Amino acid sequence: LTKKYSLAKVLQHSGVFDTHSREARKTNKDILSWIDANHNKKFFMFAHFFDIHGDTFGKERKQEKKIKNYDQNIKIIDQEIGKIIDKLKEKGVFDDTLIVILSDNGETLHNNQGRKLGHGWNLSEEEFKVPLIMYNKNIIPSKKITEITRHIDIVPTLLSILGLDYKLRIDGTNLTPLIYNDAKMNQIAFLESYPPFGEIKGIRTENWLYILKDKK
Repeated sequence: LTKKYSLAKVLQHSGVFDTHSREARKTNKDILSWIDANHNKKFFMFAHFFDIHGDTFGKERKQEKKIKNYDQNIKIIDQEIGKIIDKLKEKGVFDDTLIVILSDNGETLHNNQGRKLGHGWNLSEEEFKVPLIMYNKNIIPSKKITEITRHIDIVPTLLSILGLDYKLRIDGTNLTPLIYNDAKMNQIAFLESYPPFGEIKGIRTENWLYILKDKK
């Protein structure tokens, strides 16, 4: 009963309020005004755009129909990121800002070999090979890195780039040897599906992807 009649589901499906996400342009309205108010001091800002999940472009609810609007929703997010960059330039702080663009996951867009569409169901390159862009022309060289990196590596890497000391143990690896030198790190990434969707785990190395499904 809880799963069927939760308040979140009632609000979501009745169209009263989107409990899962809001459109990037609405999020950006708050972001741009926040930059106006805080650009003259040191700041950290995390912007999370959810338009692919909510299908801002097509307003579809079923996954198989949302898929066809994937590229259009990415364009919407891209435009809103551009507005943030324009605002940073307008306020004269763009060159002093370290910008990081990433995605929490990718998406299975084609039903190859019986795989389910969307994400969380599969261990595939489409769902785990996601973009990671770090930009500040004054402190980061223009360089493409092809080695395996992981989300847990982002925090120690940023702290190192910014020269910030920390005492706590942080999971992940500092990637600055890859950024500033031609080091080889040969990292291994551990993967897993969204737990309610099935017990699937995997290991990704430079040359191999090993998948263990339902303990087999």
